Amino acid sequence: MSALGDEIPTNTSEDFGFKSLGQKNILPSSEESLPFSSLSHFSILNGKSLYIAYSNDRLIIGDLQTLREFIENTEDLSRDELDKKFEETIPDVVFCGFNANAKAIVATRSGSIITIDTNSFEKEQESIELHKTILTAKLHHNLLWILDDKNQIF
Repeated sequence: MSALGDEIPTNTSEDFGFKSLGQKNILPSSEESLPFSSLSHFSILNGKSLYIAYSNDRLIIGDLQTLREFIENTEDLSRDELDKKFEETIPDVVFCGFNANAKAIVATRSGSIITIDTNSFEKEQESIELHKTILTAKLHHNLLWILDDKNQIF
């Protein structure tokens, strides 16, 4: 007992948390090639109800409701049966997400910054080559912060 009064009791409960929708593989497993230690490989664009995901050299963009229905479906469907709006093989992605202009932004370890229009789902011609090794990247609104292998942020 403390000088101020009784201590607050500690309650432990398993009743809190997230309910699982289900478990389905939507991308190839990274068992063959271990992912980078710092990952930003899943993001949601609420305004357009889209998601972007990456694993084992496969980048996909799709509709959130379609993903939910795919996961909730009790049939044993393969990931190839998931309807995607964009799918492409891109090696060594260290970041994927959406900016404030609703464009998908993808950064690769080799220094490429790729933008994908979420209206046409086409890669834009203005991809940037930084000629630096990117360790990680973070996106805040329209500002992309990049950390390279020399620990420089730009």
